[in-house]
Amino acid sequence: MTANAFHNISQIESSLWEAADQLRANSKLTSSEYCIPVLSVIFLRHATNRYEAALKTIQANQSSGKSPKRPLVKGDFIKRRALMPPEDNGEFFTPPSLVQTIVNIIEPDHGVVADLACGSGGMFVQSSHSIEHEGLEAIAVDLRMVYF
Repeated sequence: MTANAFHNISQIESSLWEAADQLRANSKLTSSEYCIPVLSVIFLRHATNRYEAALKTIQANQSSGKSPKRPLVKGDFIKRRALMPPEDNGEFFTPPSLVQTIVNIIEPDHGVVADLACGSGGMFVQSSHSIEHEGLEAIAVDLRMVYF
């Protein structure tokens, strides 16, 4: 490993500790509860990195003639210890059950909720329902929802 790789690992470790501190301070979750979403995000990032590296290798092999040029299949990625994602079907939305799970984890009850990937606004809708269920009011502002 290069010195730069160790520097990046230190940055990642620092970011993870900061995220854990934020979850510990700003949620009612125990460490055994918030480790699930944190580890899930880490896994997804790792899977993405593995896929991109495998794809780069496959494309290089096809360009150099080491591998035949053909449509890629799941086995091409499995051989390289990577996952082949399903085809991303044009439009994507987070299923309401998953959004509800996220809302239940973050338990929004004050401050601002930012949904920077706002598509249908499902996170805002579910957060609003959660806040109203607690007897509070919510107001949507641009791409943020403010609770008071």
